[in-house]
Amino acid sequence: MESLLLDVPFVCRSWHEASRSPSCWKHLVFPRDIYLTWDVTLLDKFEDYYEIHNCSEDAFIKFVVGRSHGNCTGLSLPNDCSEEVLKYIADKCPALISLSLPADHFLSSESLSILPTLIGKWEHLENLWLGSSDCLVDIITQISLACSNFSSLNVSSATIREEEASAIVTYLPNIKSLILRGARMDLKNLVIILQGCKNLVHLDVRDCRGFISGDERVLDLASNIKTFMWEGSMVDDYDDGVEMEERKWEDLEFDCLVNVLGRVDMESLLLYVPFVCKSCHGNCTGLSLPDGCSEEVLKYIADECPALISLSLPVDHFLSSESLSILPTLIGKWEHLENLRLGSSDNLVDIIIQISLACSKFSSLGVSIATIGEEEASAIVTCLPNIKSLILRGARMDLENLVIILHGCRNLVHLDVRNCTGFNSDDERVLELASNIKTFMCEGSMLADYDDYDIHGHDYFYECFDG
Repeated sequence: MESLLLDVPFVCRSWHEASRSPSCWKHLVFPRDIYLTWDVTLLDKFEDYYEIHNCSEDAFIKFVVGRSHGNCTGLSLPNDCSEEVLKYIADKCPALISLSLPADHFLSSESLSILPTLIGKWEHLENLWLGSSDCLVDIITQISLACSNFSSLNVSSATIREEEASAIVTYLPNIKSLILRGARMDLKNLVIILQGCKNLVHLDVRDCRGFISGDERVLDLASNIKTFMWEGSMVDDYDDGVEMEERKWEDLEFDCLVNVLGRVDMESLLLYVPFVCKSCHGNCTGLSLPDGCSEEVLKYIADECPALISLSLPVDHFLSSESLSILPTLIGKWEHLENLRLGSSDNLVDIIIQISLACSKFSSLGVSIATIGEEEASAIVTCLPNIKSLILRGARMDLENLVIILHGCRNLVHLDVRNCTGFNSDDERVLELASNIKTFMCEGSMLADYDDYDIHGHDYFYECFDG
């Protein structure tokens, strides 16, 4: 947008004429902020180039949108959109297919209230991004009446109660993509959506509050969704009045428990909480451990948590060398283990061997900061040939070792090798071998020059990555 406004028109006469064509203005992505008192923005530059004084935000947005002459199909609006701007867009952009609105705290109450009344003017709308779930039921109702090709809804900072979940199911039963990442939503309302929206291809409910990722009922209902993401979701105390279903102590993940107990006074935390937690009595099935776990703690967990199904360990540089060395010897005590998250690939081969000997139902392995050489890849294939989920995001792994895994693990349903170093994400051989994996993610992976470090040793740096 900045180039079309400030650079291209001034190159030559023909470029100036071409830049005025409505075809150049079909996809408009405004900067998040077009006016700031403390920084130079696009609006400031626009005023300088065209020698305009005191151009309002509304006037600037309307000018840019007007360049499309009704042909705009994709529009991402900046913060602080007024009611006047939204009405203008509804009148001047009848061909809109994709619309993205800012977070609701950047919209006036008037803008929020009129939004449902404007939906009917965008009959070609297929994709909508909302800044919150305010007025969501009314918006969804209007979408069902006016937008026959609608397929994708993304709601930030959402609160999905039974009313919202039922509206999604009732009015958007054929929706293909639904993104509710970070929402407050109870398990029962997620189930309503899963049971009612049978055509979902993409559902993102990561980092939600109100249910725990790992619930078997949810996994079963979501089994037909091509891309289903719910990592990081957990229960919460919901002091703001959002209903929370009953949970057992053993279902609480460590981070959530810390969040709850962080509000308890010191005396209670020291004298009462430790004795309450003993109510687990060996029934703990899911455990996510904090940094700094000692050898003693790991041994205690091995003895006192024989029913463990899911175990998540911190990054290995937060574990003592003693803790690392004894881990393979403890695996045998968790015969029900199905899911394991490791902080690195140290001792990975020994751990995998013990899993194959002791854990008959094991199905999911995640390894952070991994180095997957031929030895590790062969161990995965040999000892875990029926594994369903494998997460090696950010790993250092050569193409031939990825191929070993793809050839040998024929039952993989989920494989995440995003942001890896050692192969290219568009390698045709990899894509062909992974074609039968329901969820295969390799975006961001690339080759690298290994001359500066030894990939099989410890003389290398770790790239930071999200998740």
